[in-house]
Amino acid sequence: MIAVLLAAKSMELQDGTYPLLTVITYLFFPALSSYWALQFTGSTTFTSMSGVKREMKTAIPVYSAVLIVTILLTVVFKMQQWGVL
Repeated sequence: MIAVLLAAKSMELQDGTYPLLTVITYLFFPALSSYWALQFTGSTTFTSMSGVKREMKTAIPVYSAVLIVTILLTVVFKMQQWGVL
């Protein structure tokens, strides 16, 4: 969450001028970092294959949903900037 706060501060999102972009940032970056961490699931000798499969079954749909939502919100944000909406 600290990385999201730093990204929001560097993009000047905390002043409230782009609330939709702030929501996109708070959805996308934690999901991305969690997905990167998921790539190491099962890489130790302490994990079982059934645990890895269970984690993948629950995590991949969540990542897919967050990706779809952030893409849609980004399209809406850009359309608002262009004056279409």
